[in-house]
Amino acid sequence: MCIFSLLPSDVPSATIRKLALAFQDLRGAFENQELTYPYSAREAVSVVKHLQSFPEDGVQAAVEDILSFEGFSPRTRKQIAVIFQSRGLPIPIQPPLLGRGDGEMEGAHGEP
Repeated sequence: MCIFSLLPSDVPSATIRKLALAFQDLRGAFENQELTYPYSAREAVSVVKHLQSFPEDGVQAAVEDILSFEGFSPRTRKQIAVIFQSRGLPIPIQPPLLGRGDGEMEGAHGEP
């Protein structure tokens, strides 16, 4: 959490801690070859900055915006959502808006 203490932020420390732990878990999933993208503190800091700039958006919108979930396969999105949920962050497994209209989502970060 040290990197986050350097950021001027009105984001609650409990939220920052949950985000830090979730991104640590995402990085671990990459290292265990469960995810194909190496999530890092850069994305976590971007989420906190988004929350600072747009507090009305909430955690879900900030994570959706930074991680560009529309590019994930359903399987990858579920893996990521479950990690965030395990840390008490309300990221849904199903996207709020469907990408192609048929429920299928393919793209750069996930498998087709």
